[in-house]
Amino acid sequence: MTYTIDEDERRIREKYGDLLKGLEEDEKECESNANRFHSRHYVDITAGIIVYLLSLWFFVASFPDASNFLWMGMAAALVIYVKRWRVYYFTELRIRYTLAVMFFIHIWLGLALFFETGHVDNALFGWFLSYGYCLLGMPLLAYWVWRKRQDDRLMLLAYLSGLWFILLCCLVPAPDRFLIFFCAVVAYLSMCLIGYRVREGTFIKDPMTLRSIPHILIVLVLIPLSFFPNQKILLRHLPEFMSLYLMVAGLGAIEYLFYGLEECGAFRAYDWAELEEKRRKG
Repeated sequence: MTYTIDEDERRIREKYGDLLKGLEEDEKECESNANRFHSRHYVDITAGIIVYLLSLWFFVASFPDASNFLWMGMAAALVIYVKRWRVYYFTELRIRYTLAVMFFIHIWLGLALFFETGHVDNALFGWFLSYGYCLLGMPLLAYWVWRKRQDDRLMLLAYLSGLWFILLCCLVPAPDRFLIFFCAVVAYLSMCLIGYRVREGTFIKDPMTLRSIPHILIVLVLIPLSFFPNQKILLRHLPEFMSLYLMVAGLGAIEYLFYGLEECGAFRAYDWAELEEKRRKG
C-alpha cells in the first residue's frame, strides 16, 4: 500500500503531534529572543559606557584648559551611539545612526586636521596617507566593506579601526604603539576564546570566559591610557586629536564587543540556556 507525501505528513503529525508542536513553539520563542535584548546586552553596554566615561574623565583631567567643546563632543558622540544601540535589531534605523556616527566623527577629524595641521604628518606615512587616507580613504574603505558585506556594523568597525590605526602610527612613538597593538591582539584572542567556548557549549558554565568580556574593553581602552602620560607621545600635546582618539577607541571597543558577541552566538547562548532551564523546570 502506497502513501502520498501529504498522508505521510498527516500520519507523522498524528503520532508525534505534541512533540512537533513543542518544537515549533520553542523555535518561535528562540526567534523572538533573537530580536530582543537579553539582560546581558544591558550589562555589556553599561560596561562600555562606564569605560568610555572613564576615558572622558582622563581627557578632562589631562587637558584642564582645553575647550569645553571637545569633551562635549565626546559626550555627544556617545549619546548618538547609545541611540543607535537602542535600535540595534532594527536594521534600517541602525544604518541611519551608523551613518550619523561616522559623519559626526568625520567632521571632527576634518576640524582636528584643520586646526592642528602639520602635526599628523610624519616620516613614516607622509602627507598622502596622513591626510588623504584619513579624509578620503577611510570613507572609501567603509563604502567598500559595505558593498562587499552589506553590514553596517562591519562598515563602522572598518572606519573606526582605520582611524585608530593611522592616529597611533602618526602620533605615538614605536615602543608605545606596539604595546597598544599588542593590547588589541589580546582583545582579539579573548573574543576568539569566547567564540570557541560558545561552539563547545561551555560558554555559560565557564566563569573565565564570562570575565573575558569586560576585559576586552579594559584592554582596548583603559590599559593604553596608562601609556599616554609619556611626554614623548604627540597625542599628549594635542587635545583635538586626543579627544578624537579616545572617541574612536571607546566607540570602536564597544562596537567590536557587541559585534563579536553577536556573531559568535554568545547572546543566543544565554537565550538557549534560559530555554533549557525552563524545559527542566517544566
